[in-house]
Amino acid sequence: MTRRQITISVLIILLAAVVRLVFLDVKPPHFDEGINGWWCDQMAKQGYYAYDPDNYHGPLHFYVLRVFLSAFGRNLWALRMPTVLVGTLTVGFLFSFTRFFGYRITALAALAMAISPGFIFYGRYAIHETWLVFFLILTFWGVLGWHYRVTPGSVWATVLGITGMILTKETYAIHLVAFAAAALLSWVIGKIIPATQPEAPTPIKVPWQTFTLGTLISWPIFALGFGLIWFLISHATANAATVAPDEPGEITNISFVQVGALCIFTGMLIAIPVAILFCRRAATRSGSQDQGTDFPWLHLFGALLLGYFLILFFYSGNFLNPKGVLGIFETFKTWTKTGVDSAGHGKPAYDLFSLVPHPLRHFGPLATLVRLKLNWYWVGLMLTYEWFSVLGLAFAVRYLFGGNSPLRYLAIYGVGVLFVYSIIPYKTPWCIISIDWPFLFLGAAALVFLWDNLPGLMRFASVAIGLFLFGHLAYKSYGLNFVHYDDPKELYAYVQTYRDYRKFVDPILQKLKLDPSAKHHLHGLILLESYFPIPWVIDEIRDVGYYAEGEDKWPKDLDSDFIAVLDSDSQDLEDRLTKKYFVETFRLRDGMDPCKAYFKYDTFKDVFPGRQPEFDPSNRPQE
Repeated sequence: MTRRQITISVLIILLAAVVRLVFLDVKPPHFDEGINGWWCDQMAKQGYYAYDPDNYHGPLHFYVLRVFLSAFGRNLWALRMPTVLVGTLTVGFLFSFTRFFGYRITALAALAMAISPGFIFYGRYAIHETWLVFFLILTFWGVLGWHYRVTPGSVWATVLGITGMILTKETYAIHLVAFAAAALLSWVIGKIIPATQPEAPTPIKVPWQTFTLGTLISWPIFALGFGLIWFLISHATANAATVAPDEPGEITNISFVQVGALCIFTGMLIAIPVAILFCRRAATRSGSQDQGTDFPWLHLFGALLLGYFLILFFYSGNFLNPKGVLGIFETFKTWTKTGVDSAGHGKPAYDLFSLVPHPLRHFGPLATLVRLKLNWYWVGLMLTYEWFSVLGLAFAVRYLFGGNSPLRYLAIYGVGVLFVYSIIPYKTPWCIISIDWPFLFLGAAALVFLWDNLPGLMRFASVAIGLFLFGHLAYKSYGLNFVHYDDPKELYAYVQTYRDYRKFVDPILQKLKLDPSAKHHLHGLILLESYFPIPWVIDEIRDVGYYAEGEDKWPKDLDSDFIAVLDSDSQDLEDRLTKKYFVETFRLRDGMDPCKAYFKYDTFKDVFPGRQPEFDPSNRPQE
């Protein structure tokens, strides 16, 4: 890079960091953030994260959150800082694609990601998606390196990128299949319409006989070895701390068949790097018959072993919950059902048509695919917030007819992923960033294409288009992230906690600030069916009861220091209260009815000085 390019790159990375860091805690914690934070609290109590494929995503995010919360305290800054750092790192990592795309494309794509409404909004959330995007891009960079000039860096990037995806979110399977399918389709199209290459690809020669023999010999040895290790670990941790019976992740006995299948599969995984080690001296990577360069077999061996270890370590709850490893496989059954059923997160208003023609809807296996409909929800999000990506989506068609080979591969992959996500009924808007990132490169490529191919002064049309698109990104980002971050009209602000919830939690936190010992004697009741992120925010208070909505499900004695209840149930509550209370009306999130907060007068009169209680049982009409 030239000095000017380095300066531009640093400025873009700094911009990405600033817009993700500034006023980081202005947005109330999301429902999912509350759950993630609460799980980190449980990790502190039991010593590990118990992976549950029925409800939650991969373990890596939780372990990183736990480290930050331990180091910087239980606050929103600490909870969100990991994704802020990863999101900023992702913007910086885009510049590594200069080798394949050229500096202009990578710089424009990095700038678009730096100020994208979606990438900022979800980069300021303590959820998994930002991690997934980073590992996807890392994997893509590594895969391109394998094709053009394999190095230790590309080997490690590919293996650890895939490892990171597996540790982050179950949807990694969609992306891995898309990467493989796009490579095949790109190769086929390349045979018909060749694309330009940024550099000459270097073929890899693999000694398949040595690889096959090494795998077959070492596979049963490692399978038996892992069976023994499992037996020893299971007995050593039999008396370890377990999750409470009413919580996900309880350790139960694993059948002999499950253990055997897992050991056979794990033995195969380890046999592969061992076979690769056998190949080290038998295979070479050569550009010609006269000159050759050794393939980094030892690096591949080490990367695979590290990847396997990380997967085993995190999914097994740092070896304290061996059953969690089985969740790697069980999750596909669970999330396939969730994805098809939509679980309340379907977007039928965007449906176009079913993939199964009407006459075939009752024909055998096709009947199960009737729910899969082509849906334009993701394109709708792009049309609302990400106009730069819309340009990239439109420009993807160009790569059917030539152009840069890596961009052709990326275009096929991006459109393929968009299609798959479009037919899956389950849709939550934060998935957009794992769909959208390829189109940032393609949008940048479109602007560069216009500049290079328009004659004379007409090329400045590309500058005007670019300024307009970047201006739109900045405008939408400011409004979404710093003004309307809890407005349900914003499609990205999905089931987002309202800032109004502070009317309930702030007096409680203020009480703890005035009297730190209050956390030991305060008693609270949350009479709501859905109440996150409240449990994480007030977790310091140990004596808080959570009950479903409806008077018949409440405890007998309702007088407490603080109470949250639906407004529609407030009259039933007041009929049973015997103390004076301050009362506030608040909204927790979109889709929920208004709520009321009750603060006992004797407890909170120092928090509300000079204010008279709104509820006084002595003023209740006498029957």
